[in-house]
Amino acid sequence: MRTSADDMIEIGGQVGLDTDLLRTCYESGTHTETVRYDLARGTQLGVRGTPTFFVGDQPVFNANPDILRELLQAELDALQE
Repeated sequence: MRTSADDMIEIGGQVGLDTDLLRTCYESGTHTETVRYDLARGTQLGVRGTPTFFVGDQPVFNANPDILRELLQAELDALQE
């Protein structure tokens, strides 16, 4: 039976990752708590998917580069006032 770990490792290989190292890392569970914390924190902050950026306290979902640049510039301008 194929697992989601197998899918993740296959995709990792497709993008050029070392699949043996990826499998070893996944199976060791070394980063499990960090991933769980990040997932819980993202959910708490309203993250619905990737990419999600935060400009100040404002979540920005699926922003194109021009919109993101405008929001960042506005945040920088506000900090200089």
